[in-house]
Amino acid sequence: MTLSIELGSSHVKVYDEDQGLILYEPSIVVAKNKNNKPVLIDFGKSAYEMSSQLREDEKLVQPIKNGVISDFHCAKLLLDRVLELLVGNKTRRKQLELILCIPSCATTAQANEYIKLLNSCGVSAITLKPQLCCICRLLDNDISKPYFIVDIGAGKTEIGITTIRKVIDAISLSLAGEMIDMSIHEVLQYRYNISISRAETEHLKENVASLYATDATTAKVRALNLTNSTWQDYIISSQDIYDSLIICYDKILEGINAFYNSLDKEYQDTIKKTGIFFSGLGCEIIGFEKYAQSKLNLDVYILDAPAIATVEGALN
Repeated sequence: MTLSIELGSSHVKVYDEDQGLILYEPSIVVAKNKNNKPVLIDFGKSAYEMSSQLREDEKLVQPIKNGVISDFHCAKLLLDRVLELLVGNKTRRKQLELILCIPSCATTAQANEYIKLLNSCGVSAITLKPQLCCICRLLDNDISKPYFIVDIGAGKTEIGITTIRKVIDAISLSLAGEMIDMSIHEVLQYRYNISISRAETEHLKENVASLYATDATTAKVRALNLTNSTWQDYIISSQDIYDSLIICYDKILEGINAFYNSLDKEYQDTIKKTGIFFSGLGCEIIGFEKYAQSKLNLDVYILDAPAIATVEGALN
């Protein structure tokens, strides 16, 4: 059995060579301490749903942040549960061949931490592949042809020029989905003195977030009124969060421009012909493709199913 997996800041994604995508869950856990060790209560969407009703001894944990393991014990709880659901016990996991998509700018120490995590969950047949190389596999089978790829994830944005086999040059920006979430939170608090949950923030990004200045789409959210501490329904429009989105995306696009300008002329000439390829949830915002093209002055392409491009490409 061969699977590819990405342990992202926002989601765990698992792809099977025969069945395609078999798991896509938020990478969060609800855990509690028992005998000074964390014990898993739930993970993924279910953890989100119970996050507002936690007991005193329970906590919501995001074990992967900015593409790296921030809480090893809770990351193990999360991965153990995922493998239990998809593969079975540790005896069965010995037959598993796992391709792990890791950040392209990961250090050796960070890569070793991922291997340690997988080993602790009973997986020994491991192949590490940089995310940008995985995405590149969806574009071409030519092992030597370079492509300019940008992956806008939750904790980071990876920008690089890469072939299928090797990342030629890349940078990682701490500007991505979580920054956009924070910006939306701040603007709603400033305008309406309300606070919304992570789930409601995702709801807004999926339904009203737009880079078109004239978009007037609206959506209803449940929010905490910070004046009187009551939960109420509010109607939020694209215009309410437009400015916060533009600030975030302009910073990301400035980083892309800076990286492009730092490349040798040989690579710049190649990119002018082939364009820039985008993946990740961050490029699914309405109007992103046109807005990015206007700011970058290069052809912009968004991959099919950009949110799962890394795990799909890893097995391509």
